[in-house]
Amino acid sequence: MHARQHWEHVYATKPVDQVSWFQPHAESSLRLIQDTGVAKSAPIVDIGGGASVLVDDLLAHGYSNVSVLDISGNALARSRDRLAERAAEVQWIESDVLATPHDLDGTADLVYTGRGSLVWLQDLDAWAAVVARLLSRTGRFVLFEGHPVEWLFDVDADGRWIATDYDYFGGAEASKGWAPEYIDRLSLPP
Repeated sequence: MHARQHWEHVYATKPVDQVSWFQPHAESSLRLIQDTGVAKSAPIVDIGGGASVLVDDLLAHGYSNVSVLDISGNALARSRDRLAERAAEVQWIESDVLATPHDLDGTADLVYTGRGSLVWLQDLDAWAAVVARLLSRTGRFVLFEGHPVEWLFDVDADGRWIATDYDYFGGAEASKGWAPEYIDRLSLPP
């Protein structure tokens, strides 16, 4: 199944709050964007934003020039419906990231890509080229990605990486919040 078909099916058949990655607020993503110091009127492009609530949080915190790009029209429709009248404040772009419209080239003061987006990309070089062409000359890129392997490490008071006592293979990752269907055959019996 092609990625577009997959995501159209997901957002046509599941309530947004029933997908494994649902969060009522995108606090960590918002904080990362705020920490860049980008102006609230600056053009921001959220690649793969779909039905994420990040756009809601950006608008609620006064960001006024937000574009959300996603391959799924159903996901974008869910966000537009949720935002109701505020949806008119957002530029909605239904597109495969690799086919992002060129009229956006050089316009973004911030490009954001959130968790779970990269795993769906088959050509990271082409994706990186799109990110680069979207950014303005002084633009910033925020990538917020994660993997359970990150639980093996922490940072000490001096900022150095240290190993934790987390046992990566010690149990089902679903206990750490991963949906069982995501890890399926990889999960170990409790």
